[in-house]
Amino acid sequence: MLDTQELVCCDLTYGPRRRIPNNTRKRGRWAERMNLSLRILVASTTASLLLGTVSGVAQDIEYGEYLSNQCTTCHQLSGKDNGIPPIVGWDAESFIAVLGSYKRKERENQAMQTIAASLGDEEIAALAAYFATLKPKE
Repeated sequence: MLDTQELVCCDLTYGPRRRIPNNTRKRGRWAERMNLSLRILVASTTASLLLGTVSGVAQDIEYGEYLSNQCTTCHQLSGKDNGIPPIVGWDAESFIAVLGSYKRKERENQAMQTIAASLGDEEIAALAAYFATLKPKE
């Protein structure tokens, strides 16, 4: 026979009192299985996200390298400043901020404003990731 507990029921259809089985032992095992399943799911999802992030950064760098030809037409990969400032070795945040200011026309340079306006946020982030990996050649 199942363990039962009394529950006061407010539903007048079933009467003022009825007996409801107490399945706490069954719920306990079910909760343990669900807890284990949930932990496995969270661990695998976290691992997938971390690996995807690493892979995504590598893809951004490759995409940035692909897009960089337009930049390296004027900006030297050697890191030398021949009237045009070098962009190799910049941290990604600074690169994104500067290109964003050209895009919003907060900085004066018609060529850079035009180039920045033609780039989307993803392309700017990819270029930033690529140029951040480069070291000036001296």
